[in-house]
Amino acid sequence: MCLLMAGECDPKSGQVVARADIGDIIKAALPQGFDSDYNVLNGIAYDATTRKIYITGKNWPKLFEVRFN
Repeated sequence: MCLLMAGECDPKSGQVVARADIGDIIKAALPQGFDSDYNVLNGIAYDATTRKIYITGKNWPKLFEVRFN
């Protein structure tokens, strides 16, 4: 099992207010044999104009758009 956590922080307090384990989803989307233990999640971006969240990782061949409900 691959454990990758993404979270939402309150900008005023800095407290984590929501979190999600996205490891299984990401592992299923990356190529077979991709070493996700070495090529870790390390990029999270928020586009304030479109209100979209993007994640990627070290040497990942894809950029993922994610949505939290």
